[in-house]
Amino acid sequence: MEVVTVTREGEAFAIASGLYLGGKHPLVVIQNTGFFESGDAFRGMAHNMGVPLVMLLGYRGYKSLAPGAPRIDTAASFFEPTLKAWDIPYAVLASEEEVTEQ
Repeated sequence: MEVVTVTREGEAFAIASGLYLGGKHPLVVIQNTGFFESGDAFRGMAHNMGVPLVMLLGYRGYKSLAPGAPRIDTAASFFEPTLKAWDIPYAVLASEEEVTEQ
């Protein structure tokens, strides 16, 4: 696997789209807050072009969603609704075992 480092998360979707068009199979790895930042780049490139991308998105604030947990960061509250709004199929993998099952 070759790693391509980007300076902003939005670049990842443009680069991944170009790699896909060039015959590669890119994987975008970013945090959920980076996905929020890259919304327009995702929309303009990957989503509108119909590029089938695999994304591994870190779920910042996941533990704050547990009942009674303090809500220090709102990133987790917006993450899944945002994925649903973009019609992005996803699975939440909370343990190593779940990763191997997928």
